[in-house]
Amino acid sequence: MSEKRQSNFELLRILCMVLIVGYHITGQTRMNVRGIGDGIEYYYSILIGSAGRLVCNTFVMIKT
Repeated sequence: MSEKRQSNFELLRILCMVLIVGYHITGQTRMNVRGIGDGIEYYYSILIGSAGRLVCNTFVMIKT
């Protein structure tokens, strides 16, 4: 039986993988100890840190 490809879920899975890698990079380096005065780097680390926790759950819940 051939299933029709659902490219929207594949794209979501790829996006999740990229954000999980970014989450690990910010968590394992000194990037996560930025302060509000550091500008865009601070907001990047907050965004990737929050998104990383969210997409781990999303990646697991996507039907394979």
